[in-house]
Amino acid sequence: MTSEHEDPDRTDDYQNIVSSNKEPHGDLQIKWAAIKDDYLRKYPSITERDTTYLLGEFEKMLSSIATRTKRSIAEVRNEIMNWPTT
Repeated sequence: MTSEHEDPDRTDDYQNIVSSNKEPHGDLQIKWAAIKDDYLRKYPSITERDTTYLLGEFEKMLSSIATRTKRSIAEVRNEIMNWPTT
């Protein structure tokens, strides 16, 4: 049985996968996580299904919220980013 030695210069595969799957909306997603409950209280017409998203589908969630609240995705995005945190 041969033991394989890892190349010390080899980059961690898991980290590469995680990094490549990061969305350009990272700050927006962090802000969303912090304000989601308050946001849903302000907009009771938004359902849990509207706010559930998979990795890589944050824009789709924004679109669902925009549709539900009859606004543009840009308006929703700006509102989230400018939402006061407590």
